[in-house]
Amino acid sequence: MIGLGAGSSPVISDMANQTFYTFDGTDQQITPSADVVTSIANAVTDEGVEFSLSAWFKIDTVSASRVLFKLFKNGNSDNQILIIYHASSNEMRFSTKFGGVNDLVQQGTNSIEGDGNWHHIVGTCSSEDNTTEMWIDGQLINSVAGVGTPDVEFDTVAICTNGAGGGFWDGSVDSLAIYTRQLTDTEITTIYNAGAGGLDLASGSHVSNSNLVLLHRFEEKSGTVCTNDVGLKSTYVNAPTVVQHNGAFS
Repeated sequence: MIGLGAGSSPVISDMANQTFYTFDGTDQQITPSADVVTSIANAVTDEGVEFSLSAWFKIDTVSASRVLFKLFKNGNSDNQILIIYHASSNEMRFSTKFGGVNDLVQQGTNSIEGDGNWHHIVGTCSSEDNTTEMWIDGQLINSVAGVGTPDVEFDTVAICTNGAGGGFWDGSVDSLAIYTRQLTDTEITTIYNAGAGGLDLASGSHVSNSNLVLLHRFEEKSGTVCTNDVGLKSTYVNAPTVVQHNGAFS
């Protein structure tokens, strides 16, 4: 992965997130604005792929797989970007499938399911760097060389669901950010070291906000509006539950 120079150390004054949302695994999800979907889709085309997602999460004890994020085209199963907790393998997975060729990064069997702890995930895919990578809790899980070529125009972004009426997230999410570029090693480390409370990623103080197209800090406390700090709002569907953080970094 491409690298930046040493980043600044986060400080308490940069803490952005005081609340988070939990999802019950039944029907709760987030629907992004159509313009945001277009921005993401325009960065994942046959002319090149530049994508990163960063999020803090908890996964409850589950019996079926749960989707955190999915970019796809309705009716097409050969092209997608997918971040999923794969229940039967007890692991997080980051999949970039283009033109029927799947570049899959698997965490390997772990004990994060139902452990009650916050975990940090980053998935990146870059034609320029020619890699697909997944990071968990500040550690690079794997870097897969080669990035495929999509052969569709994407039209759907699903958050906390598989977009087809299933796979609903069962657990918590905070500070979910999507970039139409590759996050660097240094940026990923900076985000992780700040803890689940999160940095104000919109400001660019510690992590460049270049090509940041979606940032959900989950601070609304009520209602159906899910604020996007860098663009048009998303919508909470079926009322996920707001929860207060216990202290800045917990």
